[in-house]
Amino acid sequence: QGVNKSGNIWSGSGGTYGISATRSRMSFVTDAPKFAVAWAYPQAIRLWIDDVPVWAGNKKLGSGSGLCGATFDFTTTTGRKRRKITIETSGGAAFGGVYVDTGSQIEKPSALNKIRVICIGDSFHIGGNNFPADVSRTWLARAGEKLGWTDVVDSGIGGTGFATAGSYVKYRDRLQTDLFGNMSSMAATFTANSAVQIGTYEEPDLVIFAGTVNDITVAAAAAAEAVLCMADVRAVWPSKPVIVHGVAQVPQNAVGTAATCEKAIFDALAALNDPNLYLVPISDETRIPTAWFKG
Repeated sequence: QGVNKSGNIWSGSGGTYGISATRSRMSFVTDAPKFAVAWAYPQAIRLWIDDVPVWAGNKKLGSGSGLCGATFDFTTTTGRKRRKITIETSGGAAFGGVYVDTGSQIEKPSALNKIRVICIGDSFHIGGNNFPADVSRTWLARAGEKLGWTDVVDSGIGGTGFATAGSYVKYRDRLQTDLFGNMSSMAATFTANSAVQIGTYEEPDLVIFAGTVNDITVAAAAAAEAVLCMADVRAVWPSKPVIVHGVAQVPQNAVGTAATCEKAIFDALAALNDPNLYLVPISDETRIPTAWFKG
């Protein structure tokens, strides 16, 4: 039997968090004395067993191209017992599933209060451009651990924003694939290559949109797009909690540009008077007496 999308943290960079997920971290519990993990294309991974790191650094597994993976065998050591397995990928390939024999069990780690969060963001979220490249070290992953978010989906694509597409697509143009759950492209890709079972879409409990430095030169357009993003979200989920955080000032941009962009976006969103929309300022000191984060 196989289980896909089984774990805690997914991080994507291509418009969908399935086929284009470049880094992911998943946890599962199994009593199997032997199991196999599959993914598309060779890559380096990290492994924890019962939260104890087995490989301190990245270990590259697989060769050639296409679907590949590795087998973990405890038959001659500890044998059959329940173990929590955590695997983190760091290469450019999507997670392809976990397989155990028909006499073994595999399940998600238990959680008293499961909270699923999807964040639409930029490179600050996925990692890159001097930010952590390992998914477990990104701020979103760490926030999830601290706040008890048991399932975090990171739709971070570098160079994008509310109004900025960069080399990919702007936020609103990937809501259908990344937020509202169009998994068809992911399913088609994997079923064409293997018998991996694709996980069913799970609705998030919380949605996060990221203010971004990628929009600082198009603040007015970003504000308009932010309102349109909220309209799309409210058409599907009228009362779901949504957080929009502000824009960080970075050294390479003129001082004040982040605050100007953030203010434009927040002014437009505040005018919606949405009781379930929460604005978290970063650079605009007109909304907080002392900015708590500066570049």
